[in-house]
Amino acid sequence: MSYYGHASAASEPATTPSFHTTTTTTTTTAGTTQIDAAKIFVGGLSWQTTEETLRYHFEQYGEVVSVEVMRDRNTGDPRGFAFVVFKSDETVDLILKNKPHEINHKVVDVKRAQARGIAPPSIHGAEEGVPGQPGVVKQEDGIVGGGAAAVGAGGGPSPEELKNKVFVGGLPLHVDKEGLKEFFSCFGPVTDAIVMMDMVQQRSRGFGFITFENGSGGAQKAIESQPINMFGKMVEVKLATPKGGRE
Repeated sequence: MSYYGHASAASEPATTPSFHTTTTTTTTTAGTTQIDAAKIFVGGLSWQTTEETLRYHFEQYGEVVSVEVMRDRNTGDPRGFAFVVFKSDETVDLILKNKPHEINHKVVDVKRAQARGIAPPSIHGAEEGVPGQPGVVKQEDGIVGGGAAAVGAGGGPSPEELKNKVFVGGLPLHVDKEGLKEFFSCFGPVTDAIVMMDMVQQRSRGFGFITFENGSGGAQKAIESQPINMFGKMVEVKLATPKGGRE
């Protein structure tokens, strides 16, 4: 969906900033389809998945401009799908080439977003879409974006809000997701681990995130155990914060 600035009659038409999505029309044997460039639909989400969780996952492929977890306007409950906008459409190509994507222990449905907020057919059926229209999702009809204020609404607080999630910086470059999870399991049961990757260079970016089981106190134990030597390298551990409070 294109967004344009307003120009007076005496000025030249405003150009579309490169970080906004633009509508592209493609023609196939099935007909003509409009898609939002640099924007993806993510379906089949866990109720625990927040805007920040999605941002952490997808920013390893390229710069993320915005994330919206869609929620019911009346109840605030998450609807199980979201939209993510990137600075470059090349990031979308890279994401689609690296499927499947697993977020919060669920394989999610990732597709290019169609224009006007209508999602492509979903691998998870009608539960995420408009009743009677499997896989079709509109951003209107009582559905609103999550936003920072809506995180945790209906589905409970996020791991960041529960203080169960930590940022780990200065990781040795050979450490992968399983290695990170195994190392930090000594502080408490680990429910999720991610090492942020540079997908172009195919190497670690040197930091990651660990989510501990709620009530285990694992995050505080890890923070209080600093300095931590991980395979001969000192790493930094601190609480992960929601998007609005990211450092």
